[in-house]
Amino acid sequence: MKTIFNIVILVVILAFGVNTEASSTQSIFVKTFYPSGSIKTTIEFKNGVLNGNYTKYYEDGKVSEKGFYKNGLADSVWVSYDKSGDVISEGLFVNGNKEGYWKVWDSNGFLRYEMYFTKNQKSGVWIERDEIGKVVSTQSF
Repeated sequence: MKTIFNIVILVVILAFGVNTEASSTQSIFVKTFYPSGSIKTTIEFKNGVLNGNYTKYYEDGKVSEKGFYKNGLADSVWVSYDKSGDVISEGLFVNGNKEGYWKVWDSNGFLRYEMYFTKNQKSGVWIERDEIGKVVSTQSF
């Protein structure tokens, strides 16, 4: 399925990526599907480049992940959800790089990891917590 997704992306880029006129903007929305027919992803392209909302779904139609692309790079807060709709991770991308504070929760809703990135590199203090939220380790970068 990943191969089919990559082929769809390549076709879109080839079909719409040749227009270099600054005054022209072509926006298209691409959907990929599970074998069952339910939507797997929705992606927005502008002038052949990932540029806009990205949403990934579980096969039952619930949202799995949401983010945004700017000029082909992840660029916004990205959020992942479990099948119940609860947030399981959240972090910021800037120009395709992980930036700032990232958080990961377990299936019981406890914050398990707090991480910090600077231009995709580990930085600051990283914190790991146990299943009841007690700090079990810290590491400085």
